[in-house]
Amino acid sequence: MRAGDPQSRRLALLDHTEQAGSIGSWEWSPQTAELRWSDNLFRLFGLTPNATRPSLDYVRTRVHPADHAQFETTLTRMVAGQVSALEYRIVSARGVVRHLRATVGQRDPPGDDSARLSGAVQDVTSQRGLALGLAAHVAVSTALEHWEDFASGGERLLAGLASAIDVPFGTLWTPGPRYLTARLVWHDGSQAALETATRAWHPGRGVSLLGRAWMGREPVIRNHPSLVAPPARDVAMRAAGITGAIALPAVDADETLAILEFLSVDRVEPSEHLLSTLHGIGHAVGYFLARRRCDLKPAVLTPCELGILRLAASGRSTADIAIEMGISPSTVKRHLEDTYARLGVAHRTEAVAQAIRSGLIT
Repeated sequence: MRAGDPQSRRLALLDHTEQAGSIGSWEWSPQTAELRWSDNLFRLFGLTPNATRPSLDYVRTRVHPADHAQFETTLTRMVAGQVSALEYRIVSARGVVRHLRATVGQRDPPGDDSARLSGAVQDVTSQRGLALGLAAHVAVSTALEHWEDFASGGERLLAGLASAIDVPFGTLWTPGPRYLTARLVWHDGSQAALETATRAWHPGRGVSLLGRAWMGREPVIRNHPSLVAPPARDVAMRAAGITGAIALPAVDADETLAILEFLSVDRVEPSEHLLSTLHGIGHAVGYFLARRRCDLKPAVLTPCELGILRLAASGRSTADIAIEMGISPSTVKRHLEDTYARLGVAHRTEAVAQAIRSGLIT
């Protein structure tokens, strides 16, 4: 077929149109399993046209693990003529997640379950991003509107934003004198080990993903293996399948008041729209928190924690403190760890120094 003949021109026009609309065409015979793709459908899967032989089995290898069951159920209904559209996510060879929508445009012959099906696939990732951005803004507005106190309001904020951007784990970090403290943690119920490791971590303001977001006052997105965390948290993140992270600073004027961190099992693509959405949310939350600064201060230590800290300041060991307080050494250790978290410090010496500076002990 000559490059300049009408048929070639029509095919070239079709290919240009599909690329402009992020659309690909397909034709499939359920009886023979034969599947044909247009050139741009290969591109939507991150492939060079005709780089592989298209097949339903290949598509299954690319379907997002969380969508496998829905994919198979909807596909069966589509073949039976019960539905005309199938939405699913794919994961490219380099780990990029795309949202696709496949539609049946024709059955040949019509009404026959063994008919050859043809239709189109559209990449709706951008549209999905717009919808998620709107959902995120609504979640923030709802949480701030119904804010009663730091604990319940902050948890509602984390849960709403995590749900809107489809991630399983969120943390609200607030500042201590030298370190950030995980004041609130939300997760989907399956991340207890990651919560424990998160609460035990006290990152500095100038290091790690969180520290860079704090100092730069701009959202930071990183994907594995560039996530920086202590060994215990790194192990917990790997066990939870975490591959992406967002650090969202809550900013008012030139001041960072808190960091909202979200961990994702999928790569997080730092699109211009996502960064713009996060930037706006960070300033909205920062403006809100700036008028509630008392909520950001570490909680006052309990009488038991103050007693333990006074004994620690006098040089007593954990065992000595346990005997004097009439509690077990493990309980002393737990109270000390809670104290470190409340004061935003990393160890006993810093806790004593901070408590003295703050007038909590003398």
